[in-house]
Amino acid sequence: AVHKKQVDDMARSVERHTNRQEIDKRMLEQYIVHTADVGHPFRPVPQHQEWARRVNEEFLQQGDREKELGFTPIEMFDREKAPPLPKNQLGFLQFVIQPLWKPMEALLDTKSRPASL
Repeated sequence: AVHKKQVDDMARSVERHTNRQEIDKRMLEQYIVHTADVGHPFRPVPQHQEWARRVNEEFLQQGDREKELGFTPIEMFDREKAPPLPKNQLGFLQFVIQPLWKPMEALLDTKSRPASL
């Protein structure tokens, strides 16, 4: 919920302010920190793969704990039902990283891309 709001707010701000100095600095700072937090796909492939593996294992451990507590974890956190890691990462790149990068790309006035899908 917070991710989508941050992306939408930044996209509106970048679109509204042709003078980049007018963009709210606190919002931009929070956006940059959020991008760094989820931005392992921007790293070299071996680092991205290692972070993807670590995050996936953390999700699965959370699902294990939820089961111990009697809850039903979401599919992505359930070892027996989770899609393979490559499929999870493709979804992450398409639905989280690409939308996250669009306002930054416009702000930086660059055509670089975090991943070629």
